[in-house]
This record gives sequence, C-alpha cells and structure tokens, in this order.
Amino acid sequence: MGDFSSLMDIIIVVGGAYIAYAAILLKLTGEIKESVLLGKTMNIKKCKDLEGFKNFLFPRALAMGIFTVFFGVAGIVNTKVVALGNLYFGLLGVLLVILIWYFVEYRKGIKRFWEE
Repeated sequence: MGDFSSLMDIIIVVGGAYIAYAAILLKLTGEIKESVLLGKTMNIKKCKDLEGFKNFLFPRALAMGIFTVFFGVAGIVNTKVVALGNLYFGLLGVLLVILIWYFVEYRKGIKRFWEE
C-alpha cells in the first residue's frame, strides 16, 4: 500500500504544480492553458471579457495549485517520514473544501465572463 500511496502523492504534487504553473503562466504571459484551466467544452472565443476572466481565475487557480502541492508533500511525509495521523485527515478535509470552493468559483467566473 505504501508504494501506491507514494505514487498517488507524487501524482498529486505534479498535478498541483502543473495547476500552479498554468496560473503563473496565465499571469505572466496571459496564456490560458485550456486543458488545465478551462473545460473541454469551453470556447475561449465566446468569452465576453477575457482579461477580466484571467484576473478572476488567477488567484483561485494559484491557491488551488499551491495547496494541492502542499497536500501531496504532506502525503509523502505521512507515508515515508512520520505518520501525521489526524493532521493528515484534516488536510484532506481542507483539500476537499478548496476543491469545492475552486469549482464553485470557476462556475461563477464562467457565468460572469462567458456568453450565454
């Protein structure tokens, strides 16, 4: 179980890092990594206010990416260094809250900045 858990933690770290990278790239260059920051059905050409959407999305995506990396690292520590016990499960709860928050905010951004 430990090896599978470690593999999952590494995948979580890499996924979170990629989300954070996509957010930073968005801020620095204005490029939206559509495969990461937009749903497959979203057409960027239908955005009413692309700059507004980018400014709306950046801090939310960055926060989600950073905490996801943090959670993945905590998982590696939990598996390989020292058992975090209830702290780890608390972090899992926080991660779930952040994921729900992000997707609720994302939907608000789509409604606000996209054509209906």
